Amino acid sequence: MPLRAPHTSTLFGLDLAGIVAGALQSAGGLTEIVLLKRTPREVETASPAHGSRSITTRIAGRGTFEAADAGGRAGGKVLLLGASLVSAGARVVPEEGDAIEVAGVAYEIDGTIEGDPAGASWSFAVAGPGRTR
Repeated sequence: MPLRAPHTSTLFGLDLAGIVAGALQSAGGLTEIVLLKRTPREVETASPAHGSRSITTRIAGRGTFEAADAGGRAGGKVLLLGASLVSAGARVVPEEGDAIEVAGVAYEIDGTIEGDPAGASWSFAVAGPGRTR
């Protein structure tokens, strides 16, 4: 699972990702968004039919979700706050192949994931509803 361990969002002793997350949280403009982090299995299972499936880890986060309908397919735009994506004490980075869940509906990350240099936020388009493996 890619983590932000060597990279930090600290600048001049300030945690920029934390400051941005706190300001948006206090303004009341955030939604609960779960990152469905997919990683390949390290050990194959006894059944060849199940050996190549990825392992999905649910990581609770916060951000904004703007629903859109693109060509008859539900989806939207997502902004995830970097400071809210923490697993085992380290910040997690969304990647191609991951998905999100908003209000119980899963959406696949669809396209380029853009992040700022401090790791304070990640933005991307989603399409769905998607699979949750």
